[in-house]
Amino acid sequence: MCNVRAVSQAGAVAWLGARGARVAAWHHSHPRFPPAPSAQDLRSQRALQAACAPAPGAAAPVVALVSSQAWPPGRRASLIRCFRTEDPNDESDLPIGYQLNVKLVPDVTADSLAVLLAELRDGDHEPDPFRVNMAEDVCPLAGLTYLEKLVSSVRHHMRSAGYEDDDPLVEQLVQGIRDIFR
Repeated sequence: MCNVRAVSQAGAVAWLGARGARVAAWHHSHPRFPPAPSAQDLRSQRALQAACAPAPGAAAPVVALVSSQAWPPGRRASLIRCFRTEDPNDESDLPIGYQLNVKLVPDVTADSLAVLLAELRDGDHEPDPFRVNMAEDVCPLAGLTYLEKLVSSVRHHMRSAGYEDDDPLVEQLVQGIRDIFR
């Protein structure tokens, strides 16, 4: 995990590279406003694309994912935007961002679910005075606990990926998430 500063991103790229992995995307959230990329997001994306390019001047297929947890009334899931940048000329301080269409695919299986939940369970759960209590704190914009907000969003995105609402896999995923954050 890293922040959107270039130094942090470069460190994460090097760490992954040392383990034989390659960066394909980076994610960050806009907790209080829509997931449109800011000027800083565009600059960070340009820097990350350059850092991950396979050869000098070659374009790397690195994308940015920006999510927004700011739910307007009636919204039941987080919004996600995917983009890349291009520089029409090297003189511009601000690259041009191009939004990409995203299609979710059903890649969670009975075999992969346990691994997915273990990764979530083993994540950074150290006490932090700035971290919300997922099961108890209520999101003022959604009027739900952060856990219920997450569950609502997961159900929505699983449906978007092609899973049925009553699919046992979705129910196991949701129950696993609830168990981790209670």
